[in-house]
Amino acid sequence: MNRLFDFNNPAWQFLAKIVDAIVLHVCWLVCSLPLITIAASSGALYQTLMNDICDEGGYYVREYFRAFKKNFKPGLPLSLVLIAFVGVLGLSLYALSTFEPTPMWAAIRGFDLLAGALLVMMLPYLFTLFGFFYSTTGNLIQTSFFLSIKHIGRTLLMLLIPVLMLALIETFNFYALLVPGFGLVAYLDCHILRPIIRPWIRKARGEPEEEEEKPAQPRRPRGRGPEV
Repeated sequence: MNRLFDFNNPAWQFLAKIVDAIVLHVCWLVCSLPLITIAASSGALYQTLMNDICDEGGYYVREYFRAFKKNFKPGLPLSLVLIAFVGVLGLSLYALSTFEPTPMWAAIRGFDLLAGALLVMMLPYLFTLFGFFYSTTGNLIQTSFFLSIKHIGRTLLMLLIPVLMLALIETFNFYALLVPGFGLVAYLDCHILRPIIRPWIRKARGEPEEEEEKPAQPRRPRGRGPEV
């Protein structure tokens, strides 16, 4: 019984992380409303949740808004690229729906669907890299594409998360999943991405590959990470 109320119990710690994801999901929704801030808000979400998973912080709402502020200006070009890409893709698919199917129609539609799938595959990598590293928009996109293909197994696993969530909502009317929403998706993505991204972060900070056991210390606030 004592273990049940022990807050060091893994079950309680997992629930605490889920609560963090819910709170950060609300922060993400608010900060994403202008649309042109989607890169800044999403990069801050992935950065904060990755730090949360690694127990590298405490005041995650404060950390989120600090990261959002740092990401705001560098994120504008990336946001505009993403908005333009999705807009063109949506218009293309809408236009195709007004024509009779032909071989050319099928080819263009297939290309649009492939481009959309590649974008969705890249987004977790893109937002995580953007949250932690300085780089140009082109380099971030190129690196995210490379990683999504190189780690295709993990990429497909991340794609499965929102699909399963939507299936649960649609099949069982499990609307409770809408509460954590994208925060839960990003939280699970960060668990999958951690073995890939974490060594890059440690190397960029000049930390040893094998972390030594150290007493827990308060973490100093960080801004955006180094160049990638």
